[in-house]
Amino acid sequence: MSKRAKPKKRYFQRLRRWIGFDHYLTKFKRWRRQKLRQLVEKSLKRGPIGEIIRENMDFIAYNLLYEMKDVIENKRPLLLPRVASIEATLDELLNTERSLARLGDSDFSMMFFGDTDFQPGYQPYDDQLADRMREVLASKEPNLMIGLINMFGVQGPYNSQRARAGELRDYINPFLDAKRTYYDSNVTRGRSSQDHFLKWKKVWEGKKVVTIEGCMCRLGVGNDLLDNVESLRRILAPAECAFNVYDQILAEALKIEKDALFLIALGPTAKILAYDLCRAGYRAIDIGHLDICYELFLRNEPHMVAIEGKYVNEASYRSPVACTDPAYLSQIVVEVKLP
Repeated sequence: MSKRAKPKKRYFQRLRRWIGFDHYLTKFKRWRRQKLRQLVEKSLKRGPIGEIIRENMDFIAYNLLYEMKDVIENKRPLLLPRVASIEATLDELLNTERSLARLGDSDFSMMFFGDTDFQPGYQPYDDQLADRMREVLASKEPNLMIGLINMFGVQGPYNSQRARAGELRDYINPFLDAKRTYYDSNVTRGRSSQDHFLKWKKVWEGKKVVTIEGCMCRLGVGNDLLDNVESLRRILAPAECAFNVYDQILAEALKIEKDALFLIALGPTAKILAYDLCRAGYRAIDIGHLDICYELFLRNEPHMVAIEGKYVNEASYRSPVACTDPAYLSQIVVEVKLP
């Protein structure tokens, strides 16, 4: 009996070491760095990173092992939410009348960790805002697409959120629905091809568009991103601490006719607005950094940099000069200001 148990025990010890990557990680890290460099080089030459990942099944296989290791070590159920690709997310926006609320890394940090170090510079932590974002994440509203940072399943270990994915899973799992399809919140950050932006422009082509934006965002000013709309109106909100006057912003938005399309660029507040407007019968899309990413695409600039005349938080450019463009000024319906 003991003779049989001994080799069986050794077998499971070896299996456990394999699952935990005990000796495998050292060799793998070197290979991963080399593979990652190749992926980055290919992505710059050949288009969307998703297409390249699909060609590199080794990364997918590795990440599935990573997920299993996390499940076994932390004794948690394996829940890998279905997150559609950037291309599929954009197609859903193009082919339906659904709204979109995107939740990104700083939003998760505010929702579940109460971070002050990782919060956006333009919106301090607020308990009510965190509660409302959790409400959005748990929403069953059928006309609302919920965007997540795709850090689960086939996404590789080089993802910026991978270091926190295990910790986050403990908090996020109770809010997720395994039967639901989520969407990639980075759909507004892609800047790799002209086709990507042409698809986005078709979403609002010929429609009555109302932007809800920070007073220094100036969406579409200086470029042709919104040139194909039927009409364009703007509701301006504070560039910083917009959630402090959320009720006033929502009240102004609810004065707009129901067949208008809202495009919202207002940080964490945008997620709540998209959700509330969707429930009120409007179509609202949280477009985030899309205008800035389009500017970077036009400049062939791979990094986030300051854009003259526009507030760019990630480039620490928060005091652009006043906009005197008469077309822009004529589009402003109302400006909600802090008390």
